[in-house]
Amino acid sequence: MNELASAHLLRREYSDAETWLERAATLGDSTALTNLGAILNEREPARAEGYLRQAAAAGDPMAMHNLGYMIVDRSRDEAMTWYLKAAQRGYVASMYNLATMLESERPVETRRWLLLAAREGDAASMCRLARMAEDSDPAEAAHWYDQAAEAERAAAATASTTAPRGE
Repeated sequence: MNELASAHLLRREYSDAETWLERAATLGDSTALTNLGAILNEREPARAEGYLRQAAAAGDPMAMHNLGYMIVDRSRDEAMTWYLKAAQRGYVASMYNLATMLESERPVETRRWLLLAAREGDAASMCRLARMAEDSDPAEAAHWYDQAAEAERAAAATASTTAPRGE
């Protein structure tokens, strides 16, 4: 059912995609729940949040991340909890977001999460590590800036080889 929904999404047939995702969601498919949360976020945020909560409760790290992002302005502590759960499951964007939320209160934990995300190739985390080291260790800062630039170059190279070509 997710494949059918994906096909409809590619053709920008959102209503049909939503129908197939809802069918999969009723069967407990956490990917469908997460995708419904994403496509309904702007139009029906309360419904989207409900789908994300179901998928997050089922252990889907993307849903955990998206839920944290959705609620961060109204419930910082709950958002941090969801980011932490997603980060513990290896979700790199949550590692970065959690680190930025912890930065002023827990710098050691911040650095730990940034290092984990950097090891996964996250250029934003590398830049943050560089900024943290600028005053105390310029060589370390230069290292992280170089690493970030290389990560961005690699991402750009991958994008250019996978991008559709005009005919």
